[in-house]
Amino acid sequence: MIDRYTIMGLVVAVFMVLGIGGLLRKFNWLTQEADESLLKLVVRLLMPCFFFNVVVGNDKFMNFLDAWPPPTIGFVSTAIGYLLALFVARLLGPRIGLKSRIAQHTFALCVGTFNYGYIPLPLIDSMFDTATLGTLVVHNLGVEIAIWTIGLLILQGKLDRNSWKRILNPPLIAIVLSLTLNQMGWHDDLPTFITSPIKLLAQATIPMGLIMVGATMADQLALTKNQLLSGWREAAAGVVLRMMILPVIFIFAARYLAIDVELKRVMVVQAAMPCAVFPIVLAKHYGGDTAVALRVVLATSIVAIISIPNVITEGLAFILN
Repeated sequence: MIDRYTIMGLVVAVFMVLGIGGLLRKFNWLTQEADESLLKLVVRLLMPCFFFNVVVGNDKFMNFLDAWPPPTIGFVSTAIGYLLALFVARLLGPRIGLKSRIAQHTFALCVGTFNYGYIPLPLIDSMFDTATLGTLVVHNLGVEIAIWTIGLLILQGKLDRNSWKRILNPPLIAIVLSLTLNQMGWHDDLPTFITSPIKLLAQATIPMGLIMVGATMADQLALTKNQLLSGWREAAAGVVLRMMILPVIFIFAARYLAIDVELKRVMVVQAAMPCAVFPIVLAKHYGGDTAVALRVVLATSIVAIISIPNVITEGLAFILN
């Protein structure tokens, strides 16, 4: 098993690329005007190529029946995070600085949405085999569904007609297509002129995504830097829930659930993750409290640099004993 110092090196490397994204924004080498095009490039082309490259031909996913446990776990774990965070926000809201309904529900959305993509993908890719990486990819389908249904319901109090359309995005289509090719036995018949470009594009997914997220975090930090320290109590509450209580719940679940070892590994790594950056965008777009979102996301991300290696190391040792 990989030791905590190796994991620490991997974690630092990921956060360094995030920092490079922030520096690119500061030097205006990556402008805000380029963000929309970059987002479309990552989500509509690179990410589908990455998923296709990981899932097609993966022995772990040769038929659809093998694919249902990971997204189910992804959906349920995200839903549990939302409900627990909302309960705490409603119960202790005024005491921890969450005085309004909007602030409380934004807090719940952020704490419940763990970073399910750009941090765990390179970590799992470096630490484990392709079966575990494929399990993470399929697991994240359930997370996406939870975000666009329960997450938006918590933030807005309702779902709009476009919620389900957002779930049917290019990465989802790529995964379904990949599973279909495996199911039909066509994965070995794909010509090289198709698979080779997809593999090349897949290799650009993680660095491009990390740079994009780093630039976005730099933007939000610049906009609300004067408000960061004013909400330290809600940030601390987010750290306790996201980085301490929820990891314990999910690591215990990973040990005792009757699931395969690849999914157990994914649960441990995801348990160690900080809040995702995406809820900041959701809060801004759907009328949430962006200052609360930024404080919680940044606080958990800072703590994660130190906590991730320890949680993963101890969690893996616990589930495998």
